[in-house]
Amino acid sequence: MKNKTPRRRFRRGVWCQVAGERQGFPAPDGDAPPVLVNRKKKPNRAEFRMGVRYDADPASVKAWAGYIRSPMTEILLSCPIMAGLVARHSPPVLRPRPAFPSLVDAIVSQQISGKAAESIMARLRSMVPIRPAALAEADPRRLRRAGLSRAKARYVRELARFALDGGLRGLARLPDPVIVERLTSVKGVGVWTAEMFLMFSLNRPDVWPVGDGGVQRAVFNLYGARTPKAIAQVGERFRPWRSHAAWYMWRSLDEE
Repeated sequence: MKNKTPRRRFRRGVWCQVAGERQGFPAPDGDAPPVLVNRKKKPNRAEFRMGVRYDADPASVKAWAGYIRSPMTEILLSCPIMAGLVARHSPPVLRPRPAFPSLVDAIVSQQISGKAAESIMARLRSMVPIRPAALAEADPRRLRRAGLSRAKARYVRELARFALDGGLRGLARLPDPVIVERLTSVKGVGVWTAEMFLMFSLNRPDVWPVGDGGVQRAVFNLYGARTPKAIAQVGERFRPWRSHAAWYMWRSLDEE
């Protein structure tokens, strides 16, 4: 039994590192070995031969379980505050999502908690297919029964018409500012909604949502920045991996 525990932990760490590139993380920079953190003891002999290393000093950690050494890790971990968050929380799992359902979800999530948004989306899916043709023709009263406000019901139908007209075609090939400009031309889709789409549907790595309430609160708690300009300056140190930095800002709020 004593030999099984290290092997099981080792496999979990290796699986995360192998899966990292599939989840949207960058490829490793060279052949540097991974460093597992939050381990109570050093790797056993078999792990060491496989390239696993252990850094006992969290302040000098170079990578962590779930990530592999890369330009991104070097930038994030150059900040001691961010390095501490990285050591305590799992990395984001970024998977591409279809454009239209993702934007509907983002509209529903505006100015409400994540749990409330999930509940409304579950009811909406049970009542109306989340497809442009179905939502464009949906009775607004039915959307209201699913939990949408009058304004959000109108926004969802406007988005559906925009999608039917081809407005969402080819977005993945466009740069971030062009996507934001195109999406914000739809009534009800603001900059925040477009930024959430960039992060969680297209998995763009360098989005820093200055207008997000969670990011604002976390940056103030950790860095003392309060104004939009100061918050933007905090994000500059993590360019071009600001989406990952924003993820850890949200995770920091779980510690409150």
